[in-house]
Amino acid sequence: MEKENQSAVIFVFNNENKLLLQLRSSSDNSYPSHWDFSAAGGIDEGEDHKQSAVRELKEEIGIETNLEYI
Repeated sequence: MEKENQSAVIFVFNNENKLLLQLRSSSDNSYPSHWDFSAAGGIDEGEDHKQSAVRELKEEIGIETNLEYI
């Protein structure tokens, strides 16, 4: 179960400070075919914000890395 109204949002930048965006699936239930954050999603029960961000980043775009809060 997700923590009510809480989400983790991840912005991925390359070494040229360019932001990675993802194009939502055309079959997505919300905002199909729209550009979106690098990765984002709800915080699951028992997770903190960082754990959720790490999980969402891997689930959505396959990246495993240390995260830095900005």
